[in-house]
Amino acid sequence: MTIATESNQDTRTPFRLQPPSGCASTQQDVNRDAAPRATFLDAMSHTVSGVHVVTTDGTGGRLGLTVSAMVSLSADPPMLLVCINRRSPICNAILANRRFAVNVLSDRQRHVADTFSGRPQAGEPYRFTTIDWGRRTGQSPRLHGAIAHFSCELESALDFGSHTVFVGRTHSAKGNAGTPLLYSQRAYGHPNLWNNAD
Repeated sequence: MTIATESNQDTRTPFRLQPPSGCASTQQDVNRDAAPRATFLDAMSHTVSGVHVVTTDGTGGRLGLTVSAMVSLSADPPMLLVCINRRSPICNAILANRRFAVNVLSDRQRHVADTFSGRPQAGEPYRFTTIDWGRRTGQSPRLHGAIAHFSCELESALDFGSHTVFVGRTHSAKGNAGTPLLYSQRAYGHPNLWNNAD
């Protein structure tokens, strides 16, 4: 299901798709036969993920949030998905704005991750004004110094459990030099890359 383009965005209303038949659609369904929450979260903390700040701007507001769950979905056409807790205000903003950007943080941008996860070392949480941003007309904010940017139009949104999965059709992507910021075992890190010849 494709959402309206920017040229006619005022004629369409934001939407969420319902989970496919057979998938968990209620909290009772989600909890049935589920692993204990604390055990699940502890196990997940041992995985390694990149650190990203998802941003959006438009009539629904200008918001940003640090997320770890971002993956490539398709190369033809280019699409990606991000998973965000439905309690976050950015969910309604993305639905209203129908666009978002994913900024992949470098290992020098831990302070950005902290700011947009609500626990800055200095200043107010979720504030854009203390960080260097760039934006082209009609796009979501893009972070200077990020090692990659993806600008997306919202393709669909699907609720699962506590989170919403946002699928974005990527119309602009760029990689930059740098080392990615990683997150594992509730701590930041960076990769120790092996030489392919070894």
